[in-house]
Amino acid sequence: MNLFAQFFYESVEYQSFGVNTVTVVTLAALLILFFKMQALYRQGLDVEEKKSVEGISTQLFVYNTALCAAAVPYGVAIGSMLIVISGSVGAILHLRVLLGIVRYRGLDRMDQMLLCVAVCSIPAMIIIPWKGAFYLACSVGGPYAQLTQANKLRKERRVGVLRFDTIVTNVVSTSLWVYYAFYIESLPLMILNPLSLLILISTALLWLRYRDKK
Repeated sequence: MNLFAQFFYESVEYQSFGVNTVTVVTLAALLILFFKMQALYRQGLDVEEKKSVEGISTQLFVYNTALCAAAVPYGVAIGSMLIVISGSVGAILHLRVLLGIVRYRGLDRMDQMLLCVAVCSIPAMIIIPWKGAFYLACSVGGPYAQLTQANKLRKERRVGVLRFDTIVTNVVSTSLWVYYAFYIESLPLMILNPLSLLILISTALLWLRYRDKK
């Protein structure tokens, strides 16, 4: 408990708390995170109740589970309470859906290879000293993972059990990170985040287009 309290008081969010951009972004991110986690929780419930993962991209949830888990040691390293919280809760809720995918669909060889790489990235994040560069390198896969979801909807022309609020909360949260990327003038993020946002908006439009398909 003392370690947790120490981390909280030494976190960048606590140290920067005040009337400034960091605090505004942090509070906005926490609010969006609340709704995003609710959407993921309901997505997991739908998978369990309907015993189906139709419409859900396996590769997206493999990637997101691993990235969220890897975000925890990264957040600890840079002293960010927000990243630790979002990574911890996100990893658990994404894993719940991923376990449903394994149970009701299974993993093909490509999915298994991706899962192995994803799992290895978690201890690598703990061991590698260049955590910022490594996390950024892992984030490069984000647009591709999101594209697999859009492509699945386009090919199957069915939304299945994929929830619209799961997509929308990602659109909103990514919009915030697009703003933050330009605020801190990070060129890689200024490229990756807008690209991810465009793909997510396309996914939302595809969901609306095929929502009534049986």
